[in-house]
Amino acid sequence: MTSAQLGPNADGERKLKGIECLRGLAALYVFFHHCVIMGIFPAYRYLHLITQFGQAAVLTFFLISGFVIYYSTADRNFTFVQYFLLRFRRIYPLFLIALFAAWISASIVNRGLFWPNIHDLIVNLLLLQDLPHPGYLALPFANNFPLWSLGYEWFFYMAFLPTLWLTAKRPEFAKFLVCVLSVAGFFSQVLRPNQISMFLSYYVIWWAGVEIAREYKATGHVTLKKQIPSFLAIALLGTLFAINVHFTPGLRDYLSYPTLQVRQFAEALILLAVGFAWYATGLKGFW
Repeated sequence: MTSAQLGPNADGERKLKGIECLRGLAALYVFFHHCVIMGIFPAYRYLHLITQFGQAAVLTFFLISGFVIYYSTADRNFTFVQYFLLRFRRIYPLFLIALFAAWISASIVNRGLFWPNIHDLIVNLLLLQDLPHPGYLALPFANNFPLWSLGYEWFFYMAFLPTLWLTAKRPEFAKFLVCVLSVAGFFSQVLRPNQISMFLSYYVIWWAGVEIAREYKATGHVTLKKQIPSFLAIALLGTLFAINVHFTPGLRDYLSYPTLQVRQFAEALILLAVGFAWYATGLKGFW
């Protein structure tokens, strides 16, 4: 893919066409994934097999999000308040609509008004919802499970500018700082489970997208050599969660903590590896 293909579109907006294509495909995949597991579509075995990687698609969103945030904001001198309001306007109104739609759906299913747990509603309004794990505060509102990832996205958005500012004089150190923060998040999650630590442990996945964008903006292309630290950081966190699995008694269901985390970090590595292998071919067949 050439720089012209990846570059700004005709109306001058700094959008990468390829990234937009991937974002749209990932969104469709997540949609069909949830349609299948909720039984909206017929329970054909082949549909389940094809759509079982919904969380890998969410990790694709994390990588794309890191890329897009850096690409669109790194050269602009935001104050934190300006940046917060920009992100808030983009996320929160649609999030409120999603909560309202979930409330309507729950009321229809219950054949009467759904009365939410106030604690759970507040946790969701603060974007602290998640899937079950030690220290989690609440499930996504009204069992609208696709919303689990939005809390992570919001945390990454809010951590982005402080991370840039802390490494402003030595930008190459940012990826190492993020790795240290994620490792600290893992250990604090193990020792004293809490939601912020879980968010923090995933920061290395989102930041991998930032590092790809950083190199692309500087040189017009992306190299495996420059991105190896991201691979190693994600592998390190996945290994730590795998060790945690070994020392966690009880059922080790692949959808439960900490086995789910091992799977997700492994999927993030696979996504990056496949992406680089495809990029090395010139993204043959992409368009």
